[in-house]
Amino acid sequence: MGEVYGVGGFESGKDAETVKEEVSEDDVKSVEEDQKKAQQVSSQKKQQQVKDRFTAKLLTIIFENLNNENIILYFFRFYKKVKIESLIPVFSPFLMDKFDEEILSKIKNLGTSADASSIESFLSFVSGLIKNHKDLQKLPEDELLEFVEEIVYYFDVGGVKSNISRVEGEQKTQLKQEIRDQILKNLF
Repeated sequence: MGEVYGVGGFESGKDAETVKEEVSEDDVKSVEEDQKKAQQVSSQKKQQQVKDRFTAKLLTIIFENLNNENIILYFFRFYKKVKIESLIPVFSPFLMDKFDEEILSKIKNLGTSADASSIESFLSFVSGLIKNHKDLQKLPEDELLEFVEEIVYYFDVGGVKSNISRVEGEQKTQLKQEIRDQILKNLF
């Protein structure tokens, strides 16, 4: 006849209760660690989903309300390099009526007032954004300058587009250069 292995067929001769206790301690620790990891992953996934919905909402608003290829090209170029929360507020003076409470609360947390009543106030606002968002500071100055310049003209900040359309030739070139110099001086 064969050898008897004890209750439940365990070779060591330990009874089922002892084996259950030994396995439980190790398994419980392992299962608890796995549960914590699963909860963390689930939490991270939910946070990412919230962020993704927010980003999609922002992008939808921007692209529904912008009809300027250069601004969109710069936006996408910068979008790859900075957080969207840093980039979106540049448009806030022009799109406030399109933003919902969630977006407005994030913009208000920036600590700068979104004002585009004059070119000086808009540039002061953008300069504050650059100072408050380190990732904006990493963008190439020439590209950031051109991006802001496009926004100034597109939204006719301070009537610059209107003023330029009233002059011709050399005066127009000189006025555009003065505006560019003003943007450069106030941003950096």
